[in-house]
Amino acid sequence: RGRADERRRVRQGADIEQTTRTLMGLSLDLKDFDGAKKFHDDLVARSQGSLFVKAELGRELATRNEFERAEAEFRDLVKAASGDNRALAPALKDLGSVLTKEKKLDEAVDTLKKALATASPTAGIRAEIMAIMTDAFRAEGKLPELVAILEKEPGQHFNRLATLGPLYEE
Repeated sequence: RGRADERRRVRQGADIEQTTRTLMGLSLDLKDFDGAKKFHDDLVARSQGSLFVKAELGRELATRNEFERAEAEFRDLVKAASGDNRALAPALKDLGSVLTKEKKLDEAVDTLKKALATASPTAGIRAEIMAIMTDAFRAEGKLPELVAILEKEPGQHFNRLATLGPLYEE
């Protein structure tokens, strides 16, 4: 009997989480940003402050081209992730990506440099950061500056070399 009650509670918890996530998405579709924020806050509370869950609203806003609102969410996420490099690098990457889309290129480049410096040399996220950096530097017409940054990085990691190769050709 105890296991059946536990399974029922787990299922109910998952159903509540999925329903709340759906309501957040519907609120965003209706441009009810305050309602979406309330549902998101509930999801974060249920996840006991998970930084992954905390990033969901910013990502959903960015998907809907609500870049200014997404920027605010990602700035909060960066503050919350400070001190945990495993969470900080993705938060900085997301913020840098949104800043790039907002054409705040100088700040985007600085943010992405921080993300690259924060990420472990072998982390898979480095490829994503480098791709966003390439787009930002290209938009600014500063690809030689990016090449110089990447050349200074220690080691012969695949992502760095895979980014540098096409940049040399370009």
